[in-house]
Amino acid sequence: MSQPHFWLEIENRLYGDADGAYRREINRQLAAMRARVQAGLRVQSDPKNFRELQAALRAVEAATKIMTKYGLN
Repeated sequence: MSQPHFWLEIENRLYGDADGAYRREINRQLAAMRARVQAGLRVQSDPKNFRELQAALRAVEAATKIMTKYGLN
């Protein structure tokens, strides 16, 4: 049986992550990113910075959602 084709390196690494170490590391990084972005949102900043932080939070949430959807969290 051949390995499926993946467009992204992260997909390839998750597919071959037999012991779950890479998956745990990705989830740890996502949680750390979320915490940093949320801390930034709590600090008063200019509107441009606030919009960038909101976009970053949406990106982290989307990545987390994908990890959850495929049972990778």
